[in-house]
Amino acid sequence: LFFLETSSLINQVQIERGKSALHLGAGLSFSEVEAQRAVVDSKLSKFREALEKIAFDPATKNVAEQAITALRSVRKEVEAKVAGSVAVPLYTKLIQDLLSLQISAARLSKYDGIETYLNSLTVLEMIKENAGRMRASLTNILSLDAAISSAQMAQLETIKSGISTGLRSSALILSSGGQEGIAKFTQSPDWAFVLQSYDTVIRRSGQGKYGVVPAEFFGAVSRSIEAIYKVVAGEIQLVSTRATDSRNSASSLFITLLVGSILLSACLLIVSSKFIYGLSRQLGEVANNMEHQSREVAGAAHQVSSASQELSASATEQAAALQQTVASVDQISA
Repeated sequence: LFFLETSSLINQVQIERGKSALHLGAGLSFSEVEAQRAVVDSKLSKFREALEKIAFDPATKNVAEQAITALRSVRKEVEAKVAGSVAVPLYTKLIQDLLSLQISAARLSKYDGIETYLNSLTVLEMIKENAGRMRASLTNILSLDAAISSAQMAQLETIKSGISTGLRSSALILSSGGQEGIAKFTQSPDWAFVLQSYDTVIRRSGQGKYGVVPAEFFGAVSRSIEAIYKVVAGEIQLVSTRATDSRNSASSLFITLLVGSILLSACLLIVSSKFIYGLSRQLGEVANNMEHQSREVAGAAHQVSSASQELSASATEQAAALQQTVASVDQISA
């Protein structure tokens, strides 16, 4: 959800940046800029809701708040009629901050393999951002219709290179539908017109007078960026589906393991109960046998004791008889 809402917000801020550049070049009324700001504000509200639900650390959430504050500031600059070359970099900086939040969100992914697709989405977002920067920069240049500096040329070349590098990146992993969408974008007449306009500006950078209508260029590049955004949205939906499937698989595995643990515990309980019962019965039988034998020993001991008493009595009688005999002998002798 956060990735989707952030992507949607970035897309609308990019459009606001382009329209603001066109307005500052006297090619668009401020009312149209205001209308776009209203769209951005509606996306910003949903972005804030998603931000509250994601487990970012305080420092990362502070980046989001700084980007929102920067948006208010750059709008004031546009209202103050600063040059497009001043306003556009301010918009670009806050968009980069929003893109960094998407990278942070990708790192928070808890499902195997999902982080790879989220990283791929950030590459796709950077392609779109570079296309957006080209829209803002070239719109401003075409509106002024004057020569540009070597620094501006270098910036344009960096932007174009960023688009080409992103499209060739090995980190860009797209579905078949995503690949088809990117192919349509690169082969579209609109993108061909954008590249042609770029080449014209580079070729005539020393004198200006480019012969390209800013509004026409803006329309063509905006449609091209919208085509990229459709690919982004489609890929986000696929990643969301993958995450849901991973979550469901993890839940199913947990339930399976839980049920297995319960069944195993029940089996162990039954087996241990039977074992304890059997052991208790055997111990009871042993105790009974020992008790019986103890009784027999006690009986035998009683018999021995009786015999001993009888023997003692017999010995006493014999001793008395012997004494009488001795006495008789003594009398006879006397």
